[in-house]
Amino acid sequence: AGHTVSVAASAKEALAQMESQSFALILTDYMMPEMDGIAFLEAARQRFSPWPPVVIMTAFGSTELAIAAMRAGASDYIAKPFS
Repeated sequence: AGHTVSVAASAKEALAQMESQSFALILTDYMMPEMDGIAFLEAARQRFSPWPPVVIMTAFGSTELAIAAMRAGASDYIAKPFS
C-alpha cells in the first residue's frame, strides 16, 4: 500500500488541509511563514483530536528548541541537514 503526501506552503494552509483530511504523520519545518513549527503544533493540538504524530525539522537546531518542541507535543525533532 502506498502513501499519499500533501504539501502546504504555510502552517495556516496545513491547518486548513487538516480540516478536511486525516494524516498519519505531520512533518513540519520550524521556520515557516506566518507561524513557526511549535506554534503550528500548538494550534493543531487545540483544533484536532486525535492528532497525528508531528516531527519538527530545523536547520537552526539547539537543545532549547528541541526541548520546546517536545514539550509542545512533538513526537520527534530532526536537525538539518540530515542524510
